Amino acid sequence: MPDRIRHLPQELTNQIAAGEVVERPASVLKELVENSIDAEGTRIVIKIEKGGARLISVADNGIGMSSKDAIIAFGRHATSKISSREDLFNIHTLGFRGEALASIAAVAKVRLKTREHEAAVGTCVEIAGGEFIRSTDAGCPPGTEIEVRDLFYNVPARKSFLKGQATELGHMLNIVTQHALGYKDIHLTLMNMDKGGVPLLDFPPVGDIEERLFQIYGGDILRELMAVSCETEGCSIQGFIARPSLTFRSRENQLFFVNKRSVRNSTLSHAVQEAYSDLIPRDRYTMAVLWIGIDPASVDVNVHPSKREVKFRDNRYIHDRVAGAVRDSLRPKGRASAYPEAFESAVRPEIREGIAGHPNPFIDDREFHPQEISVGPSIRVFGQVGALFMVGEINGELHIIDQHAAHERVLYDRLKKGYAANTIEVQYLLIPEIIELSLDKVHVLTGYKEALSRLGFDIEEMGERSFMIRTVPALFAGEDCRALITDMIDEMIERESSSGRGIRLTATEDILNALLSRKACHKAVRGKDLLSHGEMASLLSALLQTDMPYTCPHGRPIVKRFSYTDLEKMFGRT
Repeated sequence: MPDRIRHLPQELTNQIAAGEVVERPASVLKELVENSIDAEGTRIVIKIEKGGARLISVADNGIGMSSKDAIIAFGRHATSKISSREDLFNIHTLGFRGEALASIAAVAKVRLKTREHEAAVGTCVEIAGGEFIRSTDAGCPPGTEIEVRDLFYNVPARKSFLKGQATELGHMLNIVTQHALGYKDIHLTLMNMDKGGVPLLDFPPVGDIEERLFQIYGGDILRELMAVSCETEGCSIQGFIARPSLTFRSRENQLFFVNKRSVRNSTLSHAVQEAYSDLIPRDRYTMAVLWIGIDPASVDVNVHPSKREVKFRDNRYIHDRVAGAVRDSLRPKGRASAYPEAFESAVRPEIREGIAGHPNPFIDDREFHPQEISVGPSIRVFGQVGALFMVGEINGELHIIDQHAAHERVLYDRLKKGYAANTIEVQYLLIPEIIELSLDKVHVLTGYKEALSRLGFDIEEMGERSFMIRTVPALFAGEDCRALITDMIDEMIERESSSGRGIRLTATEDILNALLSRKACHKAVRGKDLLSHGEMASLLSALLQTDMPYTCPHGRPIVKRFSYTDLEKMFGRT
């Protein structure tokens, strides 16, 4: 019987390894920037073309490499950062696995130029698809420059998974921003070669982190941030959190740095959200930028080749320290709450007073007549559970209904049908509003400005990240313009990311859906709102008349249905 097990060719093993390290252009950029930081670079210049698919160039003024090291650096597991097993549990650098350059060179065409500061001449090494091409002397400044061209040119199946240029560029902007926050003393510049080398990002070194935050997010956001500071044995926590009045639709504005490494960790995210649990809605997320210092032996950064995920030796200890530090900043000693305005009344006054004689909140411009709604076999309302869910019988089956999601769907359908039936009415703002956005949101808003103009938004660029809003659709008159714009951008980013290949939203349908779903969510009754029997019956009646009564505009379920056959089975009666 022939032998079947064999060693894979080096070229194939390199491509397999590259699949773990190089997911997209942003992965390449992350590895190269981290190498520059580890090489003590204080000036890092990045150039990209075609969203990084055609070119990613990273040049630094770091210590450089010798001609021999420049060649060895492209070998698998070749690194200058660790040399023993003990070093693996005492990591002080961003890189340490020695996989990045080998993985990148396996799926791209790479040219490296490097020179040590004391050397008279530098070295140029060229590799394509993992195959060494040449090494020559070169005239170049001290430091290292690596050009990565035609990413995935030799693995077209991998290239087909890349999303659109705008999406890939957004990921690269995030990478540069994260490293700018982690290293305020480094000058980072990102240049778009598709537009003649125009700087997309430029972060000169700053003296304190507040200045860096201002560079990235602008003054409006910075004014909403509060400092966090906590020193305990074996753990230090420094950073900033947002006031409860500033929330977002996703966790993308929660950034964590462990020993200056930007990381993803569910324990840290949960700790922050827990600290805000009674201050913000459950479907909203705060902003947090936290630096956590901990003994390197207490954290494992060797969880994944990308080095973005970490594990803590004692998850509970870190969770409680972070949650406690955030909570202390939100609720200083001597005050019940730092921001009482963040709380809303659990019971609306008009509901406590009863529905009689008042306009029905669920059916506009109609008076409520209980006999017309609650009597009959189709709908019977039994009551409310926990001021969150309604319980009733609809067409002979037991239903449990999420009251907020149900009202959101009713409002959404009403708003959309009204929008389709009328021409777009524009509301001029009495005083045009100036808003500042973070640079990643500027990138998205600029791309959709023309489409938004057709929908009734008059938005004028006032600077690098400032915009003046003169008009909004009349439907959104009275809305908080900043919240409206930022939520809309978040919705666009989320829809782009879930569209398969970064397909941009259509000019009206998806943007309109993003706007209306935000409006409906904002106006809908909340959980913990007590509803009268008539209000619940009215809401159910209105829900059954919508186009999609089973999910809210964001796709969450509205109704859980139980037939009497199901109930009989649950109680063992069949």
